[in-house]
Amino acid sequence: MTRTVLFIHDAGATPAIWGSFVRRYEACGYRCHAPAWPKAAPHDPGRVASLARIIEAHAAIARTLPDPPLLIGHGIGGLIVQVLLDRGIGAAGIAIAPFSSGGGWRGLPAFLRVAMFTDRGRMRLLWQAAFGRDAVIAFDNDHRAPLLLIAAENDRTIGAGAVAATYRQHRLSVAATAFRRFPGRSHWLIAEPGWEAVADDGMQWFQQQSGLS
Repeated sequence: MTRTVLFIHDAGATPAIWGSFVRRYEACGYRCHAPAWPKAAPHDPGRVASLARIIEAHAAIARTLPDPPLLIGHGIGGLIVQVLLDRGIGAAGIAIAPFSSGGGWRGLPAFLRVAMFTDRGRMRLLWQAAFGRDAVIAFDNDHRAPLLLIAAENDRTIGAGAVAATYRQHRLSVAATAFRRFPGRSHWLIAEPGWEAVADDGMQWFQQQSGLS
């Protein structure tokens, strides 16, 4: 079983959001990496890197690690986890309150609730996630590594129903897929009170997938 974890943060956050998770996983013997998103290229408007650039940056990091890592992402980071797994990168993935892949108009209401309070760069990034080709996932990929999707009951950004819909899409594949919903939690369930249960549940699931519990 790999003992390496690659954490991927959400839009508008920094690697610091993973501080508690990193300490908890390291205490259990994992080597943790929580990189910042890459800097925007000169042609990227709004001072935010394109989604394709962010995905490729994390793919490159994952490839340099000694073992295929457990991927853990939140929000847009959860979407990136799914993209990387679909491309054969990572030993397993945990997508927490993940943005929908290619959601298009189906995902637009949640998209608008986020985007109306963000700057132009983040709006462009979320638009790419909803309508672009860079985050397209083959949900019937039978060779994908195990995936756990986590939803928060009171999430007003990525609703629990949207995460459940993503889970149903992944069920087109015979690859191992699991779904959890945490009651009374918001979109920031990785940092709000009770984050320990989210971290521990993910760790236990991964160990089960690895045959260690």
